[in-house]
Amino acid sequence: MTEAGLKALLQLEKTMVVSHLASRSVVAYSREVRFMIEFYPDMDPMDWTEDLVVDYLHYLINEKQASRSKCHMVAQSLAYFIQVHATIPPPGYFGDIDPPIK
Repeated sequence: MTEAGLKALLQLEKTMVVSHLASRSVVAYSREVRFMIEFYPDMDPMDWTEDLVVDYLHYLINEKQASRSKCHMVAQSLAYFIQVHATIPPPGYFGDIDPPIK
């Protein structure tokens, strides 16, 4: 796993724990995101697109004969992951100043 993939996965886990989500949800979501990180080993998870997610789900259905519930779990996990990372501004977004604390 690349450093970017590991960093993204750790950030996901921290966000879920801080959000008081169930520990089993943290484990399950992290597992599914890790599988996709390993499926695209040379890509930064921050660069994932909808097309890549669809291709991954297509692979699970056609090559791995994944069930509907497995695909739903993958889709939910990836949607949460993308939602969390889409709301975190990239480093340097605020310039040299720190973001205001609420």
